Amino acid sequence: MIKVHVNNNILYAKVIGQIEKGDFEKSVEPVADHLIAEFGKIRGILIDATDIGGWDDFPALFAHYGFIKAHEHDIYRVALVGDQTWQKLLPGIATLLLDPQIERFDPGLERDAEAWLLEDVFGHTK
Repeated sequence: MIKVHVNNNILYAKVIGQIEKGDFEKSVEPVADHLIAEFGKIRGILIDATDIGGWDDFPALFAHYGFIKAHEHDIYRVALVGDQTWQKLLPGIATLLLDPQIERFDPGLERDAEAWLLEDVFGHTK
């Protein structure tokens, strides 16, 4: 399950348990599409993946990938909160393949992640 809310053109996504195929279609995509329509681009996505249980099945993983590929040019930055080994490796790999800047933050540092999303390209907070 993915719970989402929005504040200041930032999409906050909390992953709880396994990601299912319909999670992106039902909860993430409509909110992302609304932000893109309103602002042109999403300032940032803050993903709290501390409680992620992986993906329910291959269609769920494929839906996640589909969302990423369809929206990668519509997002400035992605902040991932989590401390699993694959999460620590993800930003370095994803930055080579995707458009948005991606940073990982340890659990408990959600405010730092949010502050990073709010910085402009010159490091000034908006």
